[in-house]
Amino acid sequence: RKKQLIGITGCMAMAKKDTLFKKLPNVDFVIGTNNITDLDTVLSNLLETGKQQIRTDDQFEENLDYLIASRDDKYKAHVSIIRGCDKFCTYCVVPYTRGQEVSRPPEDIEKELQLLADQGYKEITLLGQNVNSYGKDKPDWKELFHDLLYR
Repeated sequence: RKKQLIGITGCMAMAKKDTLFKKLPNVDFVIGTNNITDLDTVLSNLLETGKQQIRTDDQFEENLDYLIASRDDKYKAHVSIIRGCDKFCTYCVVPYTRGQEVSRPPEDIEKELQLLADQGYKEITLLGQNVNSYGKDKPDWKELFHDLLYR
């Protein structure tokens, strides 16, 4: 029987990265929000070495391939337009774990939306911690959230 692997990912993985293996020794890997594209490498290393793996980079790679997203629903899709947050609310870990706001280029979003429409998707939700901040981190684009909606 194959061994099941246990992994922790996301914001709390970033926030608690230094203590997770100590508190939870059966955890095999930890991946932060900025390292989701490293999942295949982490799993390969884990299977080869048998040693716990951790990837929790503070820097976010802006050039993610969003078009490879797997969707379960035939008609509803979610599209990420911005990552991170600049608000630093007292109760929230997002600015500390996901970093500052980083907007996706509007051309990339439009391309993904067109692809989804061509595939028959009828309802698309634009995602981000704070979508109203879209484009404010890139003033040279001259494109804010409301402009994105009119594309």
